[in-house]
Amino acid sequence: MKKLIVLVLVVLPFFSFAQYDSGFDSKGKIEIHVGYGLLTAPDIITVLSDVFTTALLPGMIEKAESKGFGTVFGGTEYYISNHFTAGLQYSHAAYEHTYDMDDNSVAKMNTQYHTILIRGKAIWLNQSIFQLYSTLAVGPTFTKAENELGDTKSNTAFAFHTSPVGVRIGNHIAFFAEGGFGYQGLISAGISVRF
Repeated sequence: MKKLIVLVLVVLPFFSFAQYDSGFDSKGKIEIHVGYGLLTAPDIITVLSDVFTTALLPGMIEKAESKGFGTVFGGTEYYISNHFTAGLQYSHAAYEHTYDMDDNSVAKMNTQYHTILIRGKAIWLNQSIFQLYSTLAVGPTFTKAENELGDTKSNTAFAFHTSPVGVRIGNHIAFFAEGGFGYQGLISAGISVRF
């Protein structure tokens, strides 16, 4: 099954680009998008951090709980051709962590993720009101954690996002939805404007 999926993803671009031109010329256009993603890489990191913190510090932390879910993102893309775009995307995620200690005290910490990605999009089907596409994005994420005493710790790390399947429905103003993995989420959706 895995071999079939890989084969389809490798072969599909060649058949899609070999087809006749759809008649919709998007080359030179600009697209701006905003959206919200769920089950992001920071969401997964936060859940695993809570589990490991509680498990690795028995006798210190009784319970770890985090609030915050998903990411808000926005970006712009330039249509290099009718089948490829390149652009930038910014995303932001925030979490509030509460640690109930065994001595009945409570510790709190806030974590923020600011992510800037260089994003490319391959468009397999490009009609005036419908697109089927895939994306790949890479760049840095800037993480800042601050506890209730005002102590902060900052970190910069590699971030990525890939969406093997995305759809855009609409012409100038459109709805989009993507399925993928990374800093934009397993499931993400939003609004885009193309001009």
